[in-house]
Amino acid sequence: MIRCLIPDLPQATELLPWLQRIDASRWYTNGGPLVREFEQRLCAFLEGGGSDASCVTLSSGMSSLELGLLALGVGAGKRVLLPALTGPNGEPPLFTDFTYDNIGMPKNPMNPFYYAPPSVNPDRGQWIDPGLGGFLKAAGYPPEVYEPEWGKQKVPTLRNVDKRPYPEFVKAFGHNGFFKSLEQIVHFYNTRDVEMWPPPEVAENVNTDELGNLGLTADEEAALVAFMKTLTDGYTP
Repeated sequence: MIRCLIPDLPQATELLPWLQRIDASRWYTNGGPLVREFEQRLCAFLEGGGSDASCVTLSSGMSSLELGLLALGVGAGKRVLLPALTGPNGEPPLFTDFTYDNIGMPKNPMNPFYYAPPSVNPDRGQWIDPGLGGFLKAAGYPPEVYEPEWGKQKVPTLRNVDKRPYPEFVKAFGHNGFFKSLEQIVHFYNTRDVEMWPPPEVAENVNTDELGNLGLTADEEAALVAFMKTLTDGYTP
């Protein structure tokens, strides 16, 4: 069982000695001496210090789950049952990582803002949505703060992602509504970098690490869509 715990973070004064050790070692990335020390101490705690015990830490929960499944021999095509994730006070799961991202979404030529009067949109069809970066720039932050966030949009929740007033209702997906079905946007996530898609609305800071060439089969794409449809409140098979 992989336990999901309520965060219990230490006070800043407790963290300071560790931050000073990190700064003294000049090692600010994964795999540094403090990480190795933590792995050793965690291993001793979990396994009682046995000589054949070993532990490894990873930079994200997703990587941890992937490594754990690989270690258990659970490969592609297998099914894994997981409990529902809830908030610290039992709130329903939100299915978002609470970050901002530029997934390379193409411009939506049907966006009515492009056809707004020049007094409202002087850029007309050349306008782009700079996302978080535009907000930070307008708030007076310097380029070194807003440029890395240029084009990034708030990652939405997947909860109720397919909820609609009636089955034939057409939903729009993406910050500008470019996609009109879950099937389309899942296929985009899977194939953005290997198929002929329109260029991104904002070319800066496109996420090339987590999507674009996922290598999913058509059946795997369909399975993801089917799963997301179950996230609708009151869903019944």
